[in-house]
Amino acid sequence: VRRLKREINQRTNPPRFADRLPPEAINLRFGSAESSLMAAFDAFRSRVRSVIASSARSSRLAGWFAVEILGKRLLSCPVAFSESWARVRMGLEAPDIQVSDSEVLAVERSSRDEIGDDREAEGRLAHASSTVGSWLRPLAPRLAGEIAAIDSAVAGLGLSGQQPVDPKSDARVAALLATIDVKLRQKGAWRDDERMVVFTEYKTTLDYLHRTLLQKFGDQSRLVTLYGGMESADREAVKAAFNDPRSPVRLLLATDAASEGLNLQETARYVLHFDVPWNPARLEQRNGRLD
Repeated sequence: VRRLKREINQRTNPPRFADRLPPEAINLRFGSAESSLMAAFDAFRSRVRSVIASSARSSRLAGWFAVEILGKRLLSCPVAFSESWARVRMGLEAPDIQVSDSEVLAVERSSRDEIGDDREAEGRLAHASSTVGSWLRPLAPRLAGEIAAIDSAVAGLGLSGQQPVDPKSDARVAALLATIDVKLRQKGAWRDDERMVVFTEYKTTLDYLHRTLLQKFGDQSRLVTLYGGMESADREAVKAAFNDPRSPVRLLLATDAASEGLNLQETARYVLHFDVPWNPARLEQRNGRLD
């Protein structure tokens, strides 16, 4: 017999499972640099769709994937977008490489495969981005203005270099830090009775958040990460630390690939979705880790 959690709660005293509170939306205030990037990408996406509108179906599908992969990364964080854009630019600047529609659709299928290793997934996305760039190269003269606008906007955020850097501004990170201050800290110190899980779709974003939070709070013992492809012993150690009331850990950063099978409700009640997965089932999986 299968029962819902609310049915079990009705039959137990005290209730076995916690009640799930309604989600809280977090308002974002984008600065001019981030707004410029979003506007530049929106113009690029519209222009690509216009250019391929009368093309063969395979070309339209390839073009739609070209803008989709960049759009999804932009919705995660500026760092993830700039990394993928750099790969696209590499493809655009590789004159000896010719890419067909079928090759783009092949890397699309590969990038959509659900795999358990986040590092492998990032590698596939990097390859897909450079492949998309090579596919776009014949269209580049008709996209020159839009490409230049994205280059300018990325540079405006300080993300145009080859080495991983943090953007000059990031409204999502600002909102995350404000939420941590409200939910997990009190009078400049960490609360003893609260913890939070922060989910993201990409390991690039997870690494960026980990770096940013360490710079902000400086105490590595308060922060742990989980991602697909970790050694089993390391994964179990992170879970044990987060679920141990005596542990100093207050924040867990995790990817979707790492979230399956996790039970984190022993010591935490807050879930923050730094980005929202395109698959609604994944959103429910995230929420289910804490109830």
